[in-house]
Amino acid sequence: MPAKRTVVPFPSSPSAYTIEKFKRRNWAVKKGAELITVTVYKKGATAVVKLLDELEALRRTVQGLRLISDLVIEKKRSSHA
Repeated sequence: MPAKRTVVPFPSSPSAYTIEKFKRRNWAVKKGAELITVTVYKKGATAVVKLLDELEALRRTVQGLRLISDLVIEKKRSSHA
């Protein structure tokens, strides 16, 4: 008999990560088909997803700041030329 799958997306925002029941007593955090981690408690899986989402948001923020910085530097260079 195949295992029953429960997919629980992170509730507060759209996430690339999902939480699924894993085997009998555990919870898996996945990104698409890729297994990220397995936790004993669903609360732990939810905490992992929250941290991963926060890291992704921080990465996007840093990329945006780098883009702005590059534009400012380019503008200064072009004005001095």
